[in-house]
Amino acid sequence: MRPDRADAPHRPSLFVGDGIFDPCEVVDDVGTELRAMAPAGVEVRTHHVSGDIGRVRGDGVRFRQIVEALGQHALHRTINGEVTLQTAAWLGDTEVLIYVMVADHGTRIPKERQAAMFAPFDAATRVRTLASRAGLPLAIELAQRMHGQVRLVG
Repeated sequence: MRPDRADAPHRPSLFVGDGIFDPCEVVDDVGTELRAMAPAGVEVRTHHVSGDIGRVRGDGVRFRQIVEALGQHALHRTINGEVTLQTAAWLGDTEVLIYVMVADHGTRIPKERQAAMFAPFDAATRVRTLASRAGLPLAIELAQRMHGQVRLVG
């Protein structure tokens, strides 16, 4: 994600703002929240590959919503094992690129369900799927508005 970019078309409900935040701090906070929600037998870890990224310009609230949605989805699917929130960052010419990986030991998602999980959220009809309950479609749209992406690997 490129948190310094918030020039996506304006939609009040998904407005991406501007500010200064620390991505590692956000991921650590979300990790703490997920630990409190985790069932017995599930461990939540955080790891910062690049060390402390420092403060960046972007929408920290929306970044947090994305990390929370991905983390909660992973936690929901994991019965035993661990959920890991991992960050890394690269300095571009004019921007900081932030990579957040959420890994889990949950059940494998069949290919046919993956497409439905990543389908756009339809607020007009309030289509409710497993993904919309977990916040994935909104997280995907927010990431896109911040010129990032959400991908499923595995």
